[in-house]
Amino acid sequence: MYRFENVSVYFNDKKVLNNVSFNIKTGDVVGLIGKNGSGKTTSLKLMANLLIAEKGNVYYNDRLIKCDDTDMLSETSVFLDPERSVYWRLSAIENLKRMAVLKHLDYKKEKERIDFLLKELQIYENKDEYIMNYSKGMKTKILLISCLIGNPKVILLDEPFAGLDYEAKSKAVQLLSDYNKNGGTVIITEHNLLDLRRICNQFFWFEKGNIILNGTAEDILQSIPGEGVIEVICRDNREFAKKLDSLNTHIIQVKRKDDRLYLLTTTLTYDFDLIRRSCSDDIYHIEIHIKGMEDVYIFDKEMSML
Repeated sequence: MYRFENVSVYFNDKKVLNNVSFNIKTGDVVGLIGKNGSGKTTSLKLMANLLIAEKGNVYYNDRLIKCDDTDMLSETSVFLDPERSVYWRLSAIENLKRMAVLKHLDYKKEKERIDFLLKELQIYENKDEYIMNYSKGMKTKILLISCLIGNPKVILLDEPFAGLDYEAKSKAVQLLSDYNKNGGTVIITEHNLLDLRRICNQFFWFEKGNIILNGTAEDILQSIPGEGVIEVICRDNREFAKKLDSLNTHIIQVKRKDDRLYLLTTTLTYDFDLIRRSCSDDIYHIEIHIKGMEDVYIFDKEMSML
């Protein structure tokens, strides 16, 4: 569906995308992941025809995306910042009617689908309220609904779960999964990798304008060495580090984030028991977990999946 060929983008002489090439197939659910400023949202905006690359080409269904490609836009729904993408002085239902008009849809024919989505996301009772009185999560729901109506061929979403509680997030994931099962393509940027693992069958990992990893959730996990992680809150990190160096552990990486130390190890339960016994006077809190998606932002990647 999308093909990037040697694409580079600059903002104020800073290279945001660096000669990037990749393909996304029709029917995939793709997660674009990485830290802030890594290039994932820029890539999404290129797909949405909101940016044009300085170098290289972006193709949609083998058509070069150009500024005036209105045919491509009619097949695409885009979710970008619900605080800025809905009209505050209109009600929710008026916003959805407006979107139906922009998509050249018959609102009367779409009404049943819109009512269903409003009920699924538990916002039907608020549909006649002005958006200015909505919370961020409620605005998010309305923008998600506007993306789902009209049966677009692809939905592009930039952090679509922000502001949603667990129940609403689960329902949004289910609605997007149902859309995908009916043939739609979904491309998402998101920081919470646990959310993405529930829906995505493919990931592209961006770092400093480059794609450093590409694969399934399992591929991403396998890019990090080790078996699992020991999380520790210490009384004194330096004293704990000295004692840790004297122990016969199998720890291969140590990272600090906020007040916690994260210890990546190849022998999870052995090292956990050893540290708990030997360093009990040096730690406030210790816990373990099997290596998971939440760890991929913390530890260094072992290899590229490209």
